[in-house]
Amino acid sequence: MQISETRKDGLSREYSVTVPAATISERVDARLRKLGATARIPGFRPGKTPLAVLRQRYGDSATGEVLETLAQEALPAVLERDGLRPAMQPEVSLESYERGADMVLKLSIECAPDIPETDFAAIKLTRHRPVVSDADLDGALADLLERFPKFEPVKRARKSRSGDLLVVDFEGTSEGKEFPGNKAENFQIELGAGRVIPGFEDNLTGVKPGETVTFDLTFPEDYAEASLAGKPAQFTVTLRELQEKKKDRPADDDFAKELGLEGLDALKDILRGQLQETGAEVSRNLVKRALLDALHAAHDFETPARMVDMEFDTLWAQVEKSLKEGTLDQEDAGKDEDTLRGEYRAIAARRVMLALLLGDIGRRHELKVSEAEVRAQLVKRMGGDSPRLRQLMSDPKTASYMMESVRGPLFEDKVVDFILEMAQVEDVEISLDELKRLESGAAETAGA
Repeated sequence: MQISETRKDGLSREYSVTVPAATISERVDARLRKLGATARIPGFRPGKTPLAVLRQRYGDSATGEVLETLAQEALPAVLERDGLRPAMQPEVSLESYERGADMVLKLSIECAPDIPETDFAAIKLTRHRPVVSDADLDGALADLLERFPKFEPVKRARKSRSGDLLVVDFEGTSEGKEFPGNKAENFQIELGAGRVIPGFEDNLTGVKPGETVTFDLTFPEDYAEASLAGKPAQFTVTLRELQEKKKDRPADDDFAKELGLEGLDALKDILRGQLQETGAEVSRNLVKRALLDALHAAHDFETPARMVDMEFDTLWAQVEKSLKEGTLDQEDAGKDEDTLRGEYRAIAARRVMLALLLGDIGRRHELKVSEAEVRAQLVKRMGGDSPRLRQLMSDPKTASYMMESVRGPLFEDKVVDFILEMAQVEDVEISLDELKRLESGAAETAGA
């Protein structure tokens, strides 16, 4: 192979690789002889077929295989010659080839930058240790009471309103025909919960027990039952019973037993553990972000332009999607496109730099994510070793995609933990309210 560098711009390299026609011819002939050793061709014994006959029958396919093999060999040859370490998968393309002539390939390579060693001991961080107070526990109990209310019959005659529990009989038709699930008796609807199709609750607000109402609705376009999506319907509903939430319901042993627990103490233990776990996760995210900020500030090395472009393109596609849907972040909504592009390109550059830096640290210190760790994370993500997970993992392509989707985050966390072990980390106790304020402040300034 003849290798020549055609372009060098920062970390970007381009090469022209020429494979002589003689090399191609020799490889094709060798491939044909190998095929001829077992090929069964009328009039010839295996291994005795003339090369000309083999070339006539298998020449095109053998040439294609040889060209592909030579193209695959070109990349390691270039990397070894110039001692390059790609930051991403290089691009290999065919520049020119005609039968009997040389093959010319073009290689585009984004090289990994030289990253200096990091002095982890010089990094100073604060890690917040959340403390769950009695007030936090009381708040969690109040939230739980709100999520699992107890209803009791309305004692005085009145009309239904938001927050009430309605016990109804209903029957519906669509275009004059019945449909699956079109009728029910003693069906419960909590007004304001939004668990039925849009408009259904509205027509049951302001109704007294014993009354019957008839109304028209249209099923949503994204309704789960495709045959009803976007179709008109008419419902007749009779309100049998009206219930309201029990006021001043205490968080006591009876409430805990309704949730399947032995008593209030057991419920408090569970809630305290959940609050502690949630706080620890927030604390972890905050110290991780602070570490990434410190690493980013302490390093200034060139990042591969194509990697930054690809990351920016991904981010900008999300921005354009949000613009189209009208869901753009309020902070970004008032900015012109040039400003937004500049800010998101800076975010892309930061992400690429940190990814390269963490990858380099992991490589230097031989940090790896085992297959067992990947599988354990998948089981956790899927809520257990379910039949659904086993079905997905039975397909090699799906399994590979799923495993790679968790391997990267696991590797990043492993590198972060490695650094935190050697950095100067001061643990400070903090209330959950203070931790939430810190989290809110970090979210407002988050860019990556």
